[in-house]
Amino acid sequence: MEEIVPGELTIVTGVPNSGKSEWIDALLCNLNRSAGWKFALCSMENNVCLYGRSVERMSLEELEVGKQWLSDTFHLIRTEREYLQQWNGGPPNLYDISGSAHFINKCDNGIVIHRNRDPKAGALDLVQVLCFS
Repeated sequence: MEEIVPGELTIVTGVPNSGKSEWIDALLCNLNRSAGWKFALCSMENNVCLYGRSVERMSLEELEVGKQWLSDTFHLIRTEREYLQQWNGGPPNLYDISGSAHFINKCDNGIVIHRNRDPKAGALDLVQVLCFS
């Protein structure tokens, strides 16, 4: 099992709607709960307002506590620019990131999240987590 090391740069990539935002969100919440880590987060696909939205199952008090936890735990980096990309259906790799050779040369770890969309290749709900170091 790989270990998460402070000070290392880890790049997580995948095509849109592969599940990478959900995977990263779960990882960061677990790291905050277990080790108290705090994060700067830049999501190119999700509007930062989604992270603080209200849901009907929360009381106002729970919502306020949750919003304070978000504020204390995450620094959200905003981007208004949309990124379009060509995709052939297969899992991407670190070279598929714009300027990717620079990312591969600089990062300590690379993670690709890939959701199968080809019924001939297996179950459509299959998500692969591919790790490179």
